[in-house]
Parts: sequence; structure tokens; C-alpha cells
Amino acid sequence: MITYSGRKISIMGIVNLTPDSFSAPSRTASTGTALHDEEKYLPDLKDALYRIGKLLYDGADIIDIGACSTRPGSEPVSSDIEWKRLSAVLSAFRREFGDIPLSIDTFRSDIARRAMETAGKIIINDAVGCELDEMLVLAAENGLRYVATHNPKAVRCSPAAQKEETVMADVLHYFEGFAAKAAKAGLSEWILDPGLGFGKSADQNWELLSHCSEFMIFGRPVLVGYSRKRMIYEPIGLTLEDVNAGLSGQHLRLFEEQSRRAFLLALEQGVSIIRLHEIPSELK
Repeated sequence: MITYSGRKISIMGIVNLTPDSFSAPSRTASTGTALHDEEKYLPDLKDALYRIGKLLYDGADIIDIGACSTRPGSEPVSSDIEWKRLSAVLSAFRREFGDIPLSIDTFRSDIARRAMETAGKIIINDAVGCELDEMLVLAAENGLRYVATHNPKAVRCSPAAQKEETVMADVLHYFEGFAAKAAKAGLSEWILDPGLGFGKSADQNWELLSHCSEFMIFGRPVLVGYSRKRMIYEPIGLTLEDVNAGLSGQHLRLFEEQSRRAFLLALEQGVSIIRLHEIPSELK
């Protein structure tokens, strides 16, 4: 946890138990099964625990674990496969790391429930919202924190509103509706994520990040996840493939400068949680 202008900001470290998440460094190794075969891929438990341990050592306060990729163009694996990837890691997490805050990146209420039953108190990090009503009830009844993400590609969002409004107005409009739904479900402990990278251009992502302080009107913590997304690499002429292949020289310097710019902007805008694939050296 870091302190900025008297505020405490938490760092959420990302662990992907998938072979195809958009950021290669966040993926865990496989158990020897085909790495790119969704049906056969299983994460290597030792590698997953090592990555978790390294993120915590480097300064992460919360670990966010996902087992079903939500990258653009990806097809979700079945609930059974998602749980098969998660179950052993969640059991080992509490044994190895105790009460470290644990977030589960899933859009399925049954996965969130099974994760809670296995690992106790969790944060539900829902980037899709296709089972929103079930998720809100689950979180409210069990005293869980819920990350609400603005995702214009999800069925809950109005395409017409996206065309008529600016991205900032669209996100504010969405969370007005979400706040009412959360209150009706009895959920008070929710976290606002403006959804950087979800159906938004690089410019729109920077616009949202530059105005995050406006989301404080909802009285909820704000989480942002800009790490390794197009808003970082696209303005400097790079592709995701370039980033995943590894950067060096001038490209690495520019990439780190963009990431640092986003990090400082998040701090200045009053963000409470910053979600990262890797912890910047200045925080270690």
C-alpha cells in the first residue's frame, strides 16, 4: 500500500490462470498439457503460487485471479473448465498467504460462490456483468465487495446511449443506474471501475483516467486497470504483440514513461486501487 497526499492507495496484482489472456507475462505456466488448447490447459500450481508470492513481495496488496479470459475476441471457456483451473490455486492461496485480500475475476455467479466457499471472503471482480442481479445478491448476502465495471459490449449497456453521449457521460450514466441497483439489492460495499480498455479507444481511456475524480460523487472507491492496455502502447506506435514479445531500448523507455504517466494521473485523480500486471520498480 502506498500513500499519496495523505490517502492510502492499494495495488492489485494480476494473476491469469489462462493460456490466452491478452498480457502474456501475467499468464501462469501449464502443467505440461497443450498451452494453447483451452480444453486441456491447466495452470501449474507452483508457478501460480510463485507469481502470487512475487507480486506480494514487490508490493501488491490485493491479488486478482482470473481463469477465463475476457480479452477482445476471446470465447469464454465453460464454467467447469474455469473452476477446474481455479480450485487448486484458491485452496493453496489461503494455506500459503493467509488473509491477504483475494479478488476473483469472473462474470459467473456460480464461480464466485464456489470461490467464496473455498477461500472465504473474496472480492468479486466482474468485468462483464451478464449475471449482474445474481452477483449483487451474492455479494450483499455474504458481505463481499463487488467491483462494478463499465463495459459497453456487455448486454446491460445501451448502444444508443454510447453514440449520443461522450464516454464520460456514458460511464457516469451507467453508474447512476448501477448505484440504484446495488442499493435495491442491499449492497453497499462496491468498487467503481470505469472500464479502461473495454470497448473504448486509447483517447477515451485517457479521457476517463483524467477525470476519475468525477466518479467520487458516488462515494465509492475507484479502481483503474490501465496496465498493458492500448492506451499505453498504441500512442507510441506499438502493438500488443510487440509488448508481449518483450521491449527494449527506446520502445521500453517510452512504454515505461506512458505507464508512469498513467500511474501518476491515477494518484492525482484520487483513485483508491490500481490494478497492475507488474509492480513498478519505484514501488518495490
